[in-house]
Amino acid sequence: MKRSFEKKSLAVVIIVLFFGSIIPSMVAERPVLIETIYVDDDNTDGPWDGTQDHPYQRIQDGVDATGNGDTVFVYSGIYYENLVVDKSIILQGEDKNTTILDAQKDGTPIRIIADECLISDFTILNCEGLINQDWEDAVVKIDKCNNVIIKDNILNAGDVQLPTYLHYSAIELNGCTHCEIINNYITQDKPETFTIGIALHDNSSNNIILGNNVSQFNFGFHVGWNGNNRDNTISENHFHHNCFGTYVENGYNEIINNIVEYNTEVGINIQNGYHYTISGNIVQFNGAGKKFHCGIELMGDLSNNNNYVSDNLIFKNNPTGLQTEYSYRNVITRNNFIDNYGESGAPERYWGNAYVHIQDGFFKKDNFRNNYWSDSLGIFPKMIPSSLEIMKVFTIEWINFDWHPAQKPYDISMGVQ
Repeated sequence: MKRSFEKKSLAVVIIVLFFGSIIPSMVAERPVLIETIYVDDDNTDGPWDGTQDHPYQRIQDGVDATGNGDTVFVYSGIYYENLVVDKSIILQGEDKNTTILDAQKDGTPIRIIADECLISDFTILNCEGLINQDWEDAVVKIDKCNNVIIKDNILNAGDVQLPTYLHYSAIELNGCTHCEIINNYITQDKPETFTIGIALHDNSSNNIILGNNVSQFNFGFHVGWNGNNRDNTISENHFHHNCFGTYVENGYNEIINNIVEYNTEVGINIQNGYHYTISGNIVQFNGAGKKFHCGIELMGDLSNNNNYVSDNLIFKNNPTGLQTEYSYRNVITRNNFIDNYGESGAPERYWGNAYVHIQDGFFKKDNFRNNYWSDSLGIFPKMIPSSLEIMKVFTIEWINFDWHPAQKPYDISMGVQ
């Protein structure tokens, strides 16, 4: 009897140990349930539970019903809302041409305050408005987030009328890292106020701006203001019909393989910037003939230096192809300077492929080398019109040189179509 009891006790202990070991592992290995929540503005009568049969009518209701990792799928329709995305979700429109989010000039259409979100395939319209005594100032605003993707959308800010001391952006990243803005069409109806297509502010770093079409803004793209915004890549975008195609500050960013054209003042402007790489871009038909209008401008003070400008096509900008003002020790090499010209408006010294202005230093020169110049005289060094400002009192004419100009144009292919 005693032996039988001992055997039963041993069996119970073994069973307890077995299940005690496997149950925690079963719980740990249980997959997280990822859901798709559906939204359709046609479901006006309910019920609304987010299923395909009973989708929510409002996008915000769908967002509120999600957990991290879920998807909100929005059917085609017009949604008059202002969204706050505070979870790591996918917000997916059915078709970017017919799935429309319209803020009706009443604040920011989409504000993102969570990491690892994806927003794609929407038309997003009409930001503006005084909300709780603060001006809302973006179509899509991303605040202090990481790994957010904004992809394949149409954004139109409408005809925003903000006070003159404020600005707004179509897409604005504030303090963001490792985000991607990809293949969006970005514009506005009436570019009369201080407006930006895509903005990186407040220590935004390691972001990718790729394949976007941006037009009708004061600045098609802007980097700067608060903090040090660095290690961002701006590639294969089309910046056109803005005032400035790009207006960038800070340093250590790349502007590569873009088409920058038909901007009324400057194509690519580096303002107080340093250690920029500007390479492989098509920079053409920028400027309206006035002083400081040009294809590429390196401008600022002693902090604007050591930029690398290479392998760009700089073509028919008016009045200047490339201009440097108070910007030193830049390397400008293997570019095609072709038929940049001036006719009237700007002083004649600005007319042509390049112009350099130096302040208080014979040795603070930019390094021009191995560029192709459409107005070069064969094998001889290319003289580059320059001026030297002495002690901010008077200016004398000066000359810079490309000592070894290329004899024929480089084959510089288009960055984007």
